[in-house]
Amino acid sequence: MPVGDMRNPALPQDAQDVLTVLDQYVELVFPGSAVDVPVFRGIPGLPMDGFAVHHDGGMSIFFVDATNADAGDQWTLQLCATLAVDVPDVTGSLLWANDRNRRSAIDRYYCAIAQDGSMCAVAADTSVTSPVLKDFLRPLNHALVGMLQSLAKNTLLSAAEDPKSLLSVRPGRRLTPSEPDLMTLFVIASG
Repeated sequence: MPVGDMRNPALPQDAQDVLTVLDQYVELVFPGSAVDVPVFRGIPGLPMDGFAVHHDGGMSIFFVDATNADAGDQWTLQLCATLAVDVPDVTGSLLWANDRNRRSAIDRYYCAIAQDGSMCAVAADTSVTSPVLKDFLRPLNHALVGMLQSLAKNTLLSAAEDPKSLLSVRPGRRLTPSEPDLMTLFVIASG
């Protein structure tokens, strides 16, 4: 289900355009994999919008966050693949993420550790601030569309493939498109 027709009108137009490009790409390449994230609809005035993608067993979230916009229309595009949750091997997960960071040019791998330190979630994140994108947004051009599609593809591949090596040597689970897991996905991605 494409979720682009439900964009948050409070976001700057260029942020809405970026989400629409991503939504159209996901719908074209992975039809039916876009999932609405209830938190974006449930908090009036929330200066965020986006959608999740459930593809090939992986869960990702693509969203724009304009909460820290001090002046003007600055916002951040965030693409996050949650690779595993409920992983009790925190040290092993940190070492795994550090190894991936040494080899990755795009993603930043990290562990979100439970407050009691007993388990963690592992994610891969790519963030781009609006000043980096603005030169390409008016008019929206092919270079930006290609870059956004490449970032989306990278995130979706990370979500589908990275858990295989991570979970082959330690317990944990992948997220599903259930409402509680969508909230977990959002919390992990938004820090």
